[in-house]
Amino acid sequence: MARQAQAGCDQQQNNHNHRENLTLASALPLAGGAQETMSERSLPYRPEIDGLRALAVLSVILFHLNRQWLPGGFVGVDIFLVISGYLITSILYHDLKSDQFGFMKFYQRRIARIFPAFFTVALSTITVAYFIYSEHDLARAGSNLFAASMSLTNIKYMLLGDYFKISLDAEPFMHYWSLSIEEQYYLLFPLLLFVTFRYARNYLVTILALILVISLAGCILFTPVNSVWTFYLLPTRAWELFAGCLLAIVEGNSTGPMRVPAWVPLGGVIL
Repeated sequence: MARQAQAGCDQQQNNHNHRENLTLASALPLAGGAQETMSERSLPYRPEIDGLRALAVLSVILFHLNRQWLPGGFVGVDIFLVISGYLITSILYHDLKSDQFGFMKFYQRRIARIFPAFFTVALSTITVAYFIYSEHDLARAGSNLFAASMSLTNIKYMLLGDYFKISLDAEPFMHYWSLSIEEQYYLLFPLLLFVTFRYARNYLVTILALILVISLAGCILFTPVNSVWTFYLLPTRAWELFAGCLLAIVEGNSTGPMRVPAWVPLGGVIL
């Protein structure tokens, strides 16, 4: 079912040119920069996490350079969402269990992690746009930058239609759509995890798994109805984030290193 949902959510890949491909691929480094490294939370460094990031980036780049080279390469975007869910939940769950959690602490770390890269890219882009764009295109780029600053890029482009059919002539901030999904997740998930941990800790995994199933079902059911909205919206992307979230919770509850059967990584690569 998850494979079917993935195929449905990312079906809109027709009629896009080389410039659109490179723009989408550029979203991955920015999304990766929004994720917190394991070393930042005093937990062991996980080289396999960086390995997954590298695979995700390479798969998307290869897919957008030539679709025939790696037909399923677009799944790299979704891998980043799973990684983000895993890392953020690992940080929050660790802090909750050690009684060190604080909303201000979490958002301070998010701002310190995201804003430098965000504004470096944004200011550089809008500066170049000032010299090469017409007044109309510059105004359009400015409005898109404002949407990105408000973490609403995915909503803005959802209202414009199919991601892969929008002209990129004045859309240099289009790749912020995936970062907006993550930022919306950052706004909502810490409160959900805090309340559930505090008042329903014994049902934490059950509640999070239920949310995952509802989001996955929504992705499957609504893709044929409105694939554009399904592609852009957090509720139909949340199951990917919650997949990583559940893995972090299960790992956090284990008393020792998790033992994974040898066939599981191979199965993941095949999928």
